[in-house]
Amino acid sequence: MRISLGKTPVDAAPHERVLLELLFTDKHGPRASVALSELARTFASSRRWKRLREAISSDLRADRLLDGDRERTRGRVIVIGLVILLSSIAGFIGASRCSTGLESRCCRCRLRSLSWAWSA
Repeated sequence: MRISLGKTPVDAAPHERVLLELLFTDKHGPRASVALSELARTFASSRRWKRLREAISSDLRADRLLDGDRERTRGRVIVIGLVILLSSIAGFIGASRCSTGLESRCCRCRLRSLSWAWSA
């Protein structure tokens, strides 16, 4: 099955124009039609996806449906969440090594053994 390029509507949004350009242009230049099987290769490039994503985002910002402050806040929250997640994983690994006796120089394990020696 093939998709053919028709006449581009005059009132097409900028992101729609970018999508049509990405679909019907390859490294050899413009093409009149594209097979559905070729679409995976068409969008395999992250650079092409980035162009489309940026065009959509700019249209959403122009229509005031996307706020830059909220995007920055979301980015910060994601980074903080990842830091907390990685810290908790590192803490869990450290605690499991200590409780299983794999780490003989663990401060808590040495203190426990010292307190046992003092009480005996």
